[in-house]
This record gives sequence, structure tokens and C-alpha cells, in this order.
Amino acid sequence: MDVIGGRTLAIYDMAHLLANDPAYVGHTLQGVSTINDFQAAIKAARVDLTVALQAACGKTTQECAREDTGRLSNPAANEAFYAGTQTYNLPVVYPQNSGAVENVGKLAPEAGYLLTVAFPALTLEQADQILTETEGPGGGFLDDGSSFGLYSRLNLYAAAGRAAALASGQSYSDRRGNPSQKVIAPHN
Repeated sequence: MDVIGGRTLAIYDMAHLLANDPAYVGHTLQGVSTINDFQAAIKAARVDLTVALQAACGKTTQECAREDTGRLSNPAANEAFYAGTQTYNLPVVYPQNSGAVENVGKLAPEAGYLLTVAFPALTLEQADQILTETEGPGGGFLDDGSSFGLYSRLNLYAAAGRAAALASGQSYSDRRGNPSQKVIAPHN
């Protein structure tokens, strides 16, 4: 439960930071400079990190990633691990939420920023829809129907895969089996 709680809190806080929620940005802590636009800070950090990684590898980050043989280089194993740690097979606590699909855009609209930061061509509405379509099982110990509880259901692994498929123009089916339409342009 500690791991699920920690993950839920971390992604909840990150979504609010990325949404530039006034409760999260614009504060100075122990003399550290204030960030008023977290999205801009992430974009700047991405540029700096890309330069550092490419310099260390000697190739593009995509080429280096394809050559990786570390423990995180197996997408199927990563997906299985993520799925297993989504609930750790803990019992359903809120049965009324067990089979329900919660609309991320209505309950936690800032959650979509978790995808738009990685896939800038997505609109916030598209990102929230992807999060809704890929959310994990409901009814867990934090899934009490609140916006915070919804974050315990987000399956960012599946959502990122869906967003990447859209960005590359691949088709997919949503959880109801409806075929997708290409809705975003590829991101370079």
C-alpha cells in the first residue's frame, strides 16, 4: 500500500505542477529559486538532458535507447511489472468503483498534463481521453471516487503507449473495441 500511495501522490503532485497550479508553483523553498512556469522548466531541462545524454552516448538518444541492454530494455517485462504493481493484487475496497470507468477530464482535468509534457502535439482533452481509456482497475484502497483516488488508477505505461501510437499514426482500439482515428501529428 505504501508503494501505491507513494506513486499516487507523486503523479498527483506532478500533474498539478505541470498544470502550473498556483498551490504548487511560485514558492521559494530554502533559498532555491522560484519556478513560476513548471512546463517551461521541464522543456528547458529536456533540452539540457538531451544534450548531456547525446554527448555521453555519441549518438541520438533514440539510437542509444535502442542499443540499451539494461534491465529496463524489455518493453514486455516492463509492462508486466507495471501491471503487477498497479494493485499488487490487493482486495477491492470500494466495490462501487470496481467496474466503473471514471472520466479523467471531468474528475481530474490536470492529469492530462502528464501526457502532454511528453507528447506536446496532444491537446489536454486528448490526453485526458487517453488516460480515461487506459485507466487501471478500480476500487482499490485509494479509489474512493475522489480526484486523488483517480490517480491511483492511472496506468501511465498504457497511456504513454497509446499516445506514442497516436503520435506515430498507428491505429489502436479503445477499451470498448472502437477503432481510433489519427488525432495528432507526429512529434519530432
